[in-house]
Amino acid sequence: MRHNLSQSKRIGTAETTSETPEAPSSSQIVIRTPAFIVIFALLFTVGLSLNSILSQGMLNGYYTPDTIHLLFTGLVLLCWLIIGIRTHSWLVRTGTGFGIIWSILALIGFEISAKGFDLTSFPLLYLNIASACALLGASICLSTAHTVPGRWDRWFFWLLPIAGISILAFTIFSGGAEKTLWTNLITELYPLTLCLALAVWWLRPLCWLTQAAPAIFFGAAILTCMFLPALTNREAHFFFTQIVLLSLLLALIRVLQYELHHQD
Repeated sequence: MRHNLSQSKRIGTAETTSETPEAPSSSQIVIRTPAFIVIFALLFTVGLSLNSILSQGMLNGYYTPDTIHLLFTGLVLLCWLIIGIRTHSWLVRTGTGFGIIWSILALIGFEISAKGFDLTSFPLLYLNIASACALLGASICLSTAHTVPGRWDRWFFWLLPIAGISILAFTIFSGGAEKTLWTNLITELYPLTLCLALAVWWLRPLCWLTQAAPAIFFGAAILTCMFLPALTNREAHFFFTQIVLLSLLLALIRVLQYELHHQD
């Protein structure tokens, strides 16, 4: 009798359970977009729109191009300083040192151009070469921080100086006879240094796996710098200079977010 009662209870419980609607499974995957990605995308969109507005205002004569360049470069310098203060990584701190040097040189360059100096003069060429070297140093330090280098990365940094010296020697000695070796060296060193900095970010798969956003934006800034001297149109030169500064600013915001997140 007791056996029959317990069996009937089990049957009743099973029927009740079968009639109850299924609860949502706890193993269902819910895809959420982190708030930082949304904010980052908004900053990128707003930054591009602001650049277009600033370009139009510059053409209308509301302000000079160098005023806006100095303001944006000041923001980039501020980001470098904050990262250098907050980070605990000596590689990141060294990279921020190079970045601060780049920002100071950029401020000097914009101030010189505001005074009406010839942009193709040798003093400005020396300044551009120094800023490109600082950008290369910052790229090497930031791209190798918080990562474990693989075999290709070790080979890459062995081959990088060899390739750079070989390409530089070839371009110097294959230059026209009307130019001296020193003139060829000064002319070719700036784009070559930028090419090496771009290779540091874009030719290493480890950067794309671990630091995709900095690789994209640092690379975009460096690539745009390579084509800036060829731009003769005033509006285009202003707009793409702002693209360089915006890309650097976004890359640094991502680096800062990483440093703050990994301190918690």
